[in-house]
Amino acid sequence: MCNLKLAAAALAAVLFLAGPAAETAEAQAAEGAAIDAGPAAVARRRLIPNYEDELRLLAEARADLDQARALYLDDDHPMTRRVREAGAFVLARWPLALKGYDYRFYAQEAGYLNAFALPAGEIGVTTAFLELIEDDRELAAVLAHEVAHVEGQHGYIQTRNAGRARMWAAVAGAVAGAADAAAGAGDRQARATADSFLRFGSLIGRLTISGHGRDREIEADAAALLFLAEADLGTEHMGAVLQKIEAFSPGMRRGPFSSHPDTDARVEALAENRVRPIGASFRGTDRRGNEVASVHLVAQVQRGSEVWIYADIHAAHAIGRRDNINDLSLSWTEGRRRVRVKAKERTAERIEPGGTVAAVFVLEGVDRIPDDFSADLKIRNARRWQRIPH
Repeated sequence: MCNLKLAAAALAAVLFLAGPAAETAEAQAAEGAAIDAGPAAVARRRLIPNYEDELRLLAEARADLDQARALYLDDDHPMTRRVREAGAFVLARWPLALKGYDYRFYAQEAGYLNAFALPAGEIGVTTAFLELIEDDRELAAVLAHEVAHVEGQHGYIQTRNAGRARMWAAVAGAVAGAADAAAGAGDRQARATADSFLRFGSLIGRLTISGHGRDREIEADAAALLFLAEADLGTEHMGAVLQKIEAFSPGMRRGPFSSHPDTDARVEALAENRVRPIGASFRGTDRRGNEVASVHLVAQVQRGSEVWIYADIHAAHAIGRRDNINDLSLSWTEGRRRVRVKAKERTAERIEPGGTVAAVFVLEGVDRIPDDFSADLKIRNARRWQRIPH
């Protein structure tokens, strides 16, 4: 364990001291404070859809944690500091516009492997998982996956969409699976925690044990890959974490990770994914030439027969009022033929005048987007779109 801590400390010195943004976030983490997503975070926070509902759900989750005695370690505990420093590193280098949550990162005393994201920016990693992850680049990959859940509001969406009866059925099934997995591994603490969730769990049971659902897990995997590529850490670290989980406890896929995609399938998919930067920006104007919105296409992630496009979108006040982010139309020339395709918006984002959001668009049946293309986003009052010169 000593060697593990020394290695982690050495890696932290390399990873978490690069650049002024990282230094500021790391200082916040060391003090145990919430980590702001940037200087405009407070102003942006009012633009987060259903933010007050997320705060209410977070309070419910905290109450469940207290009742289950699944306690967070003290702020000055080495594991807590490690998680917070890694979280600050991820936020300082997040490749897309952050919504503005007050992020808080914790180490949770537990004998099973898990990391979880609660609404409104609270992220936890169990002590057993931290002991397994020797490389802080792997920890960054795990936290990037959880940040993607928060930014995508997956906890809120899951809770909103779940019926009461289905909610309790999911909790009971997930906890029963967790207890079975714990019993198979001979882990009394994991079984006791699972039993506590069965008695008290509602939101916390759904999110810390059963996960966010397979589609949302796949979406978070892709965002973590994008972060790893943009931060120049190497995309292989996400797959390495999953392989460690499977090697340590094969039964976990049928227990606490029962709603996650199959581990082998996830590792295979991650190995096949290709992250390519795009770096193209477009401006949409109204009939008078006033800017309505701008779109910056950050990167594309190739996932089998799909291409996932990650974008930051900013709305000027000329948009008039709140609007949904709709599908993105792309076109380019192949020989004498003009190709026109439509990328479906996946994350159901909404944008306010003066607001900025990150969105994910999925394009089917295309290997990749060429360097020279045009883009058109359907959004209120935007009539003409033009590429912004670099």
